[in-house]
Amino acid sequence: MINTLQPYILLISRFLLAAIFINAGWGKIGGYAGTQAYMDSMGVPSAMLPLVILLELGGGLAILFGLLTRFSALSIAVFSVFQPFFFITT
Repeated sequence: MINTLQPYILLISRFLLAAIFINAGWGKIGGYAGTQAYMDSMGVPSAMLPLVILLELGGGLAILFGLLTRFSALSIAVFSVFQPFFFITT
């Protein structure tokens, strides 16, 4: 039974994962000044914000449409693993 559902589960999972990152990237565009100020307050160069938006929005769209899926997923995974190290507060 799981074999018959696997393609649908993978499709839904890919859609939901893409939606998370597309929403995050779109939110950063909508609140650009606020996000930039937050990044500055955390010591992250504000020049990184366009790259973060490109990665989240572009990577999410690439995963959604199946373009360079493995590269996009790997890029987002690496970003997600190392992102907390930039935003750890003491």
